[in-house]
Amino acid sequence: MSPDFSTRMRARLNDLLSNPDTFTPDYTERYQALLEHCNDLSAHSAYAMTMLLGKDSSRGYRELPTHPSFEFPAAHVPDLECQVGWHFFVGTAIGADGLHYGIQFMLWTYSLLPGPLRDELGIDAIGNQVVEVHVAVSREGDRHYRGAPVVITSDIEVNTDPFCFRAGDNFAESLQQGPFIPLRIHGSALDGSDSPGIPVSFDLTFDDGKPPFLQGKEGAAPSVGGVGTLYYSIPLMNLAQEGSKVRIGDETIELVSGEFWFDHQWGTGFMPNGNPRQVDVRAMSDLPTPGPGGWDWFMMQFDGNEQLTLAAMHDNSHKAHFYDQTGAKPGIMNVPVSGKWIDVTGAAHEVAGEMRVTDWVRAERSPDPAIYPVSNVWYPNHWEFELHDDVPDIMRFFELTPIVDGGQAGYFAPGMQYSEGAVVVTGKDGLVGRGFAESVGYVTGRDPILAIAGVSEDTALAQTLDSPISLGLKLRAIAHLAHPSSFKALLSELR
Repeated sequence: MSPDFSTRMRARLNDLLSNPDTFTPDYTERYQALLEHCNDLSAHSAYAMTMLLGKDSSRGYRELPTHPSFEFPAAHVPDLECQVGWHFFVGTAIGADGLHYGIQFMLWTYSLLPGPLRDELGIDAIGNQVVEVHVAVSREGDRHYRGAPVVITSDIEVNTDPFCFRAGDNFAESLQQGPFIPLRIHGSALDGSDSPGIPVSFDLTFDDGKPPFLQGKEGAAPSVGGVGTLYYSIPLMNLAQEGSKVRIGDETIELVSGEFWFDHQWGTGFMPNGNPRQVDVRAMSDLPTPGPGGWDWFMMQFDGNEQLTLAAMHDNSHKAHFYDQTGAKPGIMNVPVSGKWIDVTGAAHEVAGEMRVTDWVRAERSPDPAIYPVSNVWYPNHWEFELHDDVPDIMRFFELTPIVDGGQAGYFAPGMQYSEGAVVVTGKDGLVGRGFAESVGYVTGRDPILAIAGVSEDTALAQTLDSPISLGLKLRAIAHLAHPSSFKALLSELR
């Protein structure tokens, strides 16, 4: 019998207390306080508690190579030795009713314990997983239907050939051995934003797609000092002519066509933010002021068989005016963006430019208000882009507008809010494509996480969660890097 989740978290915290990382704040007080709350933990609460761990939480998971290599189709399979990973499908389909439907499906894996501790407790790789399932549908002219995240820790299947990743009734599976596509996905969840709740589900079959391309630098996005993520995408996955449908409540809508995007990203030290495992990189990471976390991500399927993906990481310069805003509507936010455009042959090209957020929408709904509170935080709701590199004319200037009013926000299972939904792409001469927009990190507070973890009433514990990098720790890091051998090792790792 596998140990319960209270036992697992006690073992995790005691291991962290016994083996502290160098060049890291002292988390003793925090971990001892968390141990006092490790009674009768559910999988969900234990999962949320991992989000309260410190930077040493990356220790023991698979370390990422600085220069990765990818072999397909094997790379499609979840890496259960890494800390976190996700299989992510988004796109717009046309229903037999003539309406457009934005669809999101994500299977998110989290290895609750690092491999050595997992093995010590006699838990196999599958039994160590917390899988959360995200299901959302936006219907043109209607609203955004988003299920509460489904947390699954049993009835999980992973297979290499043919590819299969299943969590309960939710799955992505290849329909033949060898190739990833043709592929079928199925997702279902309950949107509890109204009472009674509305079930939302879909069955989609894809019959072709462009070849995978590597995101970041040769698939490292980034990967430095053993932590980061590996990342590739498959653009323009086309729905088969028959067999796909979406359900909203009692309605079933047959889908006649659609273009989707697939991301597979996985890594260590991403959630929560973790230490580099290489000591010299870890020392260097003590020196800069930590950022707020979060990002904006976009994919666009342009008319003419060309695609574009862009991202902008959040930074401290925008924190005071655009994150955690619940008062008056924010003004225009200008940020640099970068990414890749994919030409008709499937080749990817680096691009960069500027993004302007010119309108905002409040997050006034929740898929399950009893667990995930309505935040009323402002999220981006209209974007303008200008790209400067050698891109097709259709990509030089364009705008994104959601296909529904009222926002498209939801939650990760541990309690972090984000927004994700379908958009139309317009240029100077009108509609030029369709896509998806994602906003993560506009809510930086931990209140939902603390509540799900069962520690929300512990004020003393909450005060230990923002352990700053002390001046003494920074000075020790500088002294370490001043040694020629350390500095040389650092440069080698960053090269």
